[in-house]
Amino acid sequence: MELLLSAQTGLVQKRAMWTQLAQTGQLDRVIAALELHATNDPAVPEYPLALGEAYLFKIASTEDSRDQAILGMKADQRFDAALKLDPANWEAGFYKAAALARWPDSMNMGPEVVQRFSDLIQRQETMPSRPEFAATYVLLGEQYQKAGQPDNARQVWLRGAAVFPNSPSIQAKLATGQ
Repeated sequence: MELLLSAQTGLVQKRAMWTQLAQTGQLDRVIAALELHATNDPAVPEYPLALGEAYLFKIASTEDSRDQAILGMKADQRFDAALKLDPANWEAGFYKAAALARWPDSMNMGPEVVQRFSDLIQRQETMPSRPEFAATYVLLGEQYQKAGQPDNARQVWLRGAAVFPNSPSIQAKLATGQ
C-alpha cells in the first residue's frame, strides 16, 4: 500500500498495481483499509487520492450501471477531498479531470474538463517533467475533439509533441487526428 500512496510511484506503476489487486480479488480489502486510514487521518491527501483511484478501478469490476455511477461519484468526491487538502496535487487534479471527461455528455462537463486539463498543463510545465504528463495533452485534445474543435485538438497534441516527442500516444493522435 505504501507504493500506492507514494508520490514517487508513477501512474503506470500504480495502474499496474491497481490492476493486479483487482485481478487477484484484493481490491475490496485495500479499499476498506484506505477508508479506515482516511477516517483516522483525514488531513493526509494521499488517502482520498488513492481511494478515488481504487473506486475507478472497482468500476471495471461491475456491469451494474447503478454501482458504476455510485463508484464514480465516490471517486469524484475523493478527488475533491484530496484537492481540498492539497490543491497543487497534480495526480488528484489529473484523475479528477479524466474522470469528469467520462461523464455523460448530458451532464455538460466539457468546459470544466477543458479548464482542468488546461490548468494541469500550465502547472506541469513549471514542474520537473514526468512521462505521465503526456497523457494530459492527449486527453485535452480528445476533449476538444469531442467538442467538435479538431483544430484546437491538433494544437494541443502538437504542443504535447514538442514537450514529449517520443510519446507514442501523442504521436498516434497526430497521425490519425483522433
